[in-house]
Amino acid sequence: QSTFSCVCFLLVMDDKSHRKWAVMVDGSAVSAKAFDAVCHFVCKQGGKEGGDHLSLIHCYDPALDAAKPFHLHGPFILSSYESNLFRARRLYDSLGLKKLKTRLVCKEYISTAEDVELSVAHSVRKEMAPSLIAALLRVADEEVQPQFIFVGSFGEGGNKIGCNGTVTDHLVRLSNSTTFIINHWRPLPPVGSQTTFVVALDGNETSRRGLAEVLRVAQATDRITGVLVGKSLTQREQEMMQQVEELVQSFRTAHGLGPASVPACRFVPYADTRKPVAQVICDAAEELEADFLAVGSFNLRPGSAGRSTMPLVGSTALYCSHNARCHVIVVKPSI
Repeated sequence: QSTFSCVCFLLVMDDKSHRKWAVMVDGSAVSAKAFDAVCHFVCKQGGKEGGDHLSLIHCYDPALDAAKPFHLHGPFILSSYESNLFRARRLYDSLGLKKLKTRLVCKEYISTAEDVELSVAHSVRKEMAPSLIAALLRVADEEVQPQFIFVGSFGEGGNKIGCNGTVTDHLVRLSNSTTFIINHWRPLPPVGSQTTFVVALDGNETSRRGLAEVLRVAQATDRITGVLVGKSLTQREQEMMQQVEELVQSFRTAHGLGPASVPACRFVPYADTRKPVAQVICDAAEELEADFLAVGSFNLRPGSAGRSTMPLVGSTALYCSHNARCHVIVVKPSI
């Protein structure tokens, strides 16, 4: 069996362990949508082996909170989610044999004008970030250790780096977890409906992980399509496409389903070299009516030189997170 197939198989088989989910909330409508998105995925896991832990994370500066309305104070923001968490637990528990474990994590930090050094594990070089980002990442790394982080994005609104909001863009760059970027203008799939995933493939480790992560959180009835972009369809690409077909079919067979009605992998010719490959991926995702586009990023691995200052087009993952017309899943290399 090929390395591509073996790596994906081993990652999916790890599904028996606890899945740890986290969502960053700040009282905004888009963070509430990110919460809805994580609940959409978590509640789908109720029938799977293993269990699920869901953490809500909020960091606040008491001095800054003093100037805000009471409903935007840090402790109140998290307490407002308690009833929603109760409903999520009740739905999850009704679907499987496991109980959903939840926690609220509210931490104070001191806002500074200068960036502060990150205290993130597994980093091999010094990295800096705004104080809020450093606080969020510290909580995630030291207390929660999630496999999946959900964060909302207003896109081009407000103060920004690139085309995403400042917090979102930094988290995409610096988080070591698979990051789900939930766009405020894109609807979430209705509860109980089929979710469409498109996975960008190129044969490297992170694209393998991208497919494995999607297989890990998807339902067998969801539509999963790999997209392979290239100038010509070589034997290597043909073999990879066949492996993706076999992996997706094995996933469906394990859940008692027959062959999918559409191919599980599509080759997209890279004809217009003036267009970035990442834009070709985004166009393919839109054509396939993707709800989520999964893309791996080797350049955003921990300790990668310049990952905190990488320009917009310096990473396929960053480009897709800025330009895809769907929600985006950014997958990092294993650490």
